[in-house]
Amino acid sequence: MFLKSIPQKLNLLAASTISLLAAKIFYFNNLPEIYKGAHDVGLVVEGLLGSILASYIFYLIVVHVKETKDRNLIYPHIKRWASIIVGTCSSQLSDISKATGVQLNLSNITQNQIVQAMNILNPHNQAPLIIGFPQNYANWLQYLQYNINRTKSYIAKIMSQMIYIDSELVSLITAIEETTYFYVITQAFQYPMRNTNMNFVAKNFFEYCQRCLQLKAYMEKI
Repeated sequence: MFLKSIPQKLNLLAASTISLLAAKIFYFNNLPEIYKGAHDVGLVVEGLLGSILASYIFYLIVVHVKETKDRNLIYPHIKRWASIIVGTCSSQLSDISKATGVQLNLSNITQNQIVQAMNILNPHNQAPLIIGFPQNYANWLQYLQYNINRTKSYIAKIMSQMIYIDSELVSLITAIEETTYFYVITQAFQYPMRNTNMNFVAKNFFEYCQRCLQLKAYMEKI
């Protein structure tokens, strides 16, 4: 795992250097000079190859060991934050399911189920989120915006550790952050709403669920 985490090009360079250096020492050094000064050129080449190999070993011991240690320390937090992002999506589906009577599960969600639920969900009705005391409940639009803000806060936590995460995770996290659903709800939250259902966001919410499902699948395989 330690060597696999090293950039492939560096490993390839090191392997090539070792092969050339071995060939130089054990084969070419035993050959007679093919032209005057070839021996001196060979010493220069040998020194160059040795320097490249020494730099690789330095990188392994000084740089990569620390990077690996730091990554092992921070990655459990990254996984937990990613799980919270997925869990936030799942909990919304569960709450919407209870409010509408439409069975919603992230693992097998369909767009038709989302459309059916959003056609029932009234943005002005009470949602299962207390935003003030005593017992001051948010409506569904406030509830959705709260969960968007919560998701974005954990996305920011993950992205702040960019150097420790791979490109696939960055892509998945970015796809969630840039989903149209976040934009639509944030815009709707800023203006008075007369809608009596949430069907205007059904397609976008389904897209958001699909992207969270992709993140969940990725987290399960690492």
